[in-house]
Amino acid sequence: MKCPVCDDPARDISEPNLDSQTIECMVCGSYEIPETVLEMYRWKVLSREEREDALRNAKRFTKRGGSGERPVIHSRCF
Repeated sequence: MKCPVCDDPARDISEPNLDSQTIECMVCGSYEIPETVLEMYRWKVLSREEREDALRNAKRFTKRGGSGERPVIHSRCF
């Protein structure tokens, strides 16, 4: 599969029956993205740079929580 952020090769390591994809990418690292975001027109028209910005924002939001969890790209990230 291709990484939804950078379009490089990636692995989908999602657990069954989840409403999001868990991605492992050599460029972007490990993150989650809900199916609802992937289906949004706004996501589909973003440039690679804008998708990378969204992932950076997701990583910032995750660090603020201090949870050590995998970043999740939500619509508020872009």
